[in-house]
Amino acid sequence: MSACEVLTWIGLGRPVTWIDLNNGTSDAQDEQRVAEATRAVMEALRTGRLIAHGLPSDVDGNANPRAAHVPVPLGVLIHPATTIQLDDQIIAEGAAWMDRRSLTFHDVRFQTADVLALWPVQTPPPVRLDDLPADWTLIEVIAWITLRNPALVRDAAPETMREGGTFYTEHRLPDGRTEMVAETGLPGVSRRRLEMLAIYAKREEPAAQVLMLHEAEAALLTALRAGQLTAHGKPDGRDPRAMEPRDWRGLILREQQPGTLIALPAKDIGQCWSNVTLPRRVVVALWPAQVAESIARSISDVSDRTGVAGRPTSRHLVIAEYLRRHEAGVALTAIGEEARALEAWLPSTHPGLARMTARTIETAIRPEFRRRNPLRTK
Repeated sequence: MSACEVLTWIGLGRPVTWIDLNNGTSDAQDEQRVAEATRAVMEALRTGRLIAHGLPSDVDGNANPRAAHVPVPLGVLIHPATTIQLDDQIIAEGAAWMDRRSLTFHDVRFQTADVLALWPVQTPPPVRLDDLPADWTLIEVIAWITLRNPALVRDAAPETMREGGTFYTEHRLPDGRTEMVAETGLPGVSRRRLEMLAIYAKREEPAAQVLMLHEAEAALLTALRAGQLTAHGKPDGRDPRAMEPRDWRGLILREQQPGTLIALPAKDIGQCWSNVTLPRRVVVALWPAQVAESIARSISDVSDRTGVAGRPTSRHLVIAEYLRRHEAGVALTAIGEEARALEAWLPSTHPGLARMTARTIETAIRPEFRRRNPLRTK
């Protein structure tokens, strides 16, 4: 695992790349969590409970292309200015330049098994539909139709709205120089964020039944105009009332502010509806959850899922757990590392069932892994 993957695994509960961490998809508290993870990793390195491997610097302080990865010496780690960074470096930030060259290691890597032994896999409690409000706002409904993910609906709900993410932008100074400045994005789930998440989901699993934002909005408006579900809203700011199918004729959805949708007349003639809510039960009935069905379908495609007669196996449980981890976004990006994580998960979750080695697990999950990671096989 890279240094960035280790720090985000410990701090965020999932491995995140450096680019993804800074593109606005992270939560506002991510930076603090990663800082705490950095302190934990440095303590483990200095006490010998964890070993880092990296490329030594050349005479100019850059990564030496001719060098091989070597264990980072304890003498480097105990330097008070030494720290580990998300760009996969171990560096003594406050040391003098001559000292910093010898104290810097690039492309820092860790053994996955060592990391998981200190920070085991944590299974987050799933977000259930019954945990969500009985009535959803327009943005919650669109979030559900797009990806059918209860956690995403929770992030969009006014009661449990996600905090704004931290991202970095390039600012030009008066003297012509540029610097990267941390900024905080808007909270909740905007239309732009939904579109981005849908594109990522389509890219990772082309066969998934994911709707693009415009498709989800068109499907919702079609159902409302056909009377398949009834919404309540405030016409022109007046007292709320039930909306008839005819009320939806000529209306379009617009983002009043990021995370808040309103229904506006397309030709500026008619009423503007705000605070629109729809019943969760009817929404889920019209657009049922796909995750559980896709997992069940994927498992049924695997041959010998119950093993040879007389020889019990946990193959089907391991495949199901991998699919759940992938859906939750916590699966590791290398199949060998994911197999070792599942090897540690199996006895801790099902101590009485048959064990499986990482190599056997890797073989078992390989078909599903390839479907979801077409460019990653190792």
